[in-house]
Amino acid sequence: MNYVGIVNTPKLESAHIAKIKVPSGGLYAGQVVYCEELDSTITNNFEVYLATKPVTSNFASKNLAIVLNGGFETMSDGRRPEGQPDFTQYSYAEGEIATVAFIDRHLRFSISGDSIDSDTIGDIAIGKYLIPLDDSNSLAVATSVPDAITTALKVVAIRSMPVGGDFGLGYVTTY
Repeated sequence: MNYVGIVNTPKLESAHIAKIKVPSGGLYAGQVVYCEELDSTITNNFEVYLATKPVTSNFASKNLAIVLNGGFETMSDGRRPEGQPDFTQYSYAEGEIATVAFIDRHLRFSISGDSIDSDTIGDIAIGKYLIPLDDSNSLAVATSVPDAITTALKVVAIRSMPVGGDFGLGYVTTY
């Protein structure tokens, strides 16, 4: 499994970036959350959002965000927590702080297929859409965007991204 959530837009405004407190069950890069309110359990908090799972009742919100790779290099020797050398396989555990980017017009992302709903990934193609899925942190592939959903991504390219692995030969498909 390789989980990729990367912003490809060269210059990103700070208004597009946020921090979230990872909910129970954990998260992977490329998954999505809604960021509607700050976490009130953190004293003097002005930047960490509560991450909620997409459900039908919040599909009209424009605060849909993608969990990004990064922010987990905490060991002095450069290794990732728990010895995980592959950044695409790291999972964010409940209670950790993760970085997200709000989905907005003209921003481009790379998302791996492992972050997309397994029941719909077989339908993915250029021109299709990635939309929130009810009661899931994964995006689903759709031919069009339903009226109830205000934030979605359009698949504009499919590419192989190098991720290392044995002898640096590992690749993952991103959309």
